[in-house]
Amino acid sequence: MIFCPLENSGVKISFGKREPVMTDPIQNYDFFEAKYGNTYEAVLFSLPEEPVFSLNEAKIYMQLRKKPGENVVAEFSTENGKFVITGNYTFELVPQVIEVVPDTYYYDILVVFAGGRRETYIGGKWTIHPTITRKKP
Repeated sequence: MIFCPLENSGVKISFGKREPVMTDPIQNYDFFEAKYGNTYEAVLFSLPEEPVFSLNEAKIYMQLRKKPGENVVAEFSTENGKFVITGNYTFELVPQVIEVVPDTYYYDILVVFAGGRRETYIGGKWTIHPTITRKKP
């Protein structure tokens, strides 16, 4: 699992047992590359534990696009079950088989809090590589 705490001082990203990397808020971060048809591990995000960041009744959205402003290639959200809210201040991109046409895409993650406040904390690129062997279960 990849763990990405989002804090007031910046976006803190850590991967398993690796040391965390600190960046500024709303800074680009490139996801680990994925392979088409393979399972992508869960990514857990954590907001600061302050009432203003409560995910109670929030919705999470992430879209993939070839370039900003172009058509949406894929959407990951709490509405379609590809994100889940796992606690008052945490949410997760669930493990899933990646079936997006191989390419490099732009993304960002939008949190819509109860009451309508909208915040984008992280964005960047995600590269999906082709695979040769494809076998349906």
